[in-house]
Amino acid sequence: MSVLSDRVLRRFLEAGRAKSAPAKVEPYFKKVKKQNPDYSDSQAWATAWSIYCKHKKPSDPSCHQDDYLEGRSKKASPAYDKKRMSLLLVSDGPLPMAVNREIAREHITIQNLAPYEEADIPLKILGTESHAPAEGEMSETRLDLEYPVGNGDSPADVASLVRLALDNVARKHGIRVEPCASSYHPRPRLAK
Repeated sequence: MSVLSDRVLRRFLEAGRAKSAPAKVEPYFKKVKKQNPDYSDSQAWATAWSIYCKHKKPSDPSCHQDDYLEGRSKKASPAYDKKRMSLLLVSDGPLPMAVNREIAREHITIQNLAPYEEADIPLKILGTESHAPAEGEMSETRLDLEYPVGNGDSPADVASLVRLALDNVARKHGIRVEPCASSYHPRPRLAK
């Protein structure tokens, strides 16, 4: 489990001890425990709090991080560099909107050395440019991304991980990923 996951789990566990849980959290706990019998009570409780706070009632005062960390100083979020990458997505038809949503949900785990910490940072889509295909043509979409690189990471290794994550998303939709320059303008391409 990553350091970040440990901190999140600890925050939820401390929240449960520090104050009584809203009545709605208990049913989520039971459901999580039933669906995940291998979860410890602590894991199920943390997941139940997460469901309640993130999806059901984020405005509930019990869900505010400041309440979880009473008496402790807040730790700054991890520092990381931001790099950019452009890739070309090639498909038989227009690019499905689901692809952009899936890419935006992808996270890259970065590593900082001093102090040591790991964090999952989402990819950020900076923009896209597409060529609308005519009959018999393939669609080209240039995707401009921003991705994180921690001070303990190799930029080339992280770039490879980003490319691998995008390849996995694209493959599910029958799309090919190719490298391209940020100045590339998508153009007609004959279908094979």
